Amino acid sequence: MKLLLVDDHEMVRLGLKSYLSMQDGIDQVLEASDGQEGVELALKERPDVIIMDIVMPHMTGIEATLAILKEWSDAKILILTSYLDNEKSILSWMQEPRAICSKLPVQRKFYGLFVRWSKESWQLRQRSAKK
Repeated sequence: MKLLLVDDHEMVRLGLKSYLSMQDGIDQVLEASDGQEGVELALKERPDVIIMDIVMPHMTGIEATLAILKEWSDAKILILTSYLDNEKSILSWMQEPRAICSKLPVQRKFYGLFVRWSKESWQLRQRSAKK
């Protein structure tokens, strides 16, 4: 499974990449440091799952999510934020991301989500190949 981390905090990316790289089934973890870079990398690499922060310079995670979904409607995007108790999380749900998760201790929760999404993507690719 290929993942894309989009977060402006290098330590967050390093920590997540370090943890996720050790998990079974995760072959590659790509990184982007802002929303614009995330959009470009997502559309070029087509990762199985995109992990998107909300608050970033140049382009917010919400704007980046919308830009990706406009070009690639089947993208699996997990909004990862430390703002679950305010309007930013509500706005992100209204803007159609696929899931939202706090940056607080969540490793097991979102790893399970990645595995499920990856299996769904694999099944869709298998069905398309048979056509």
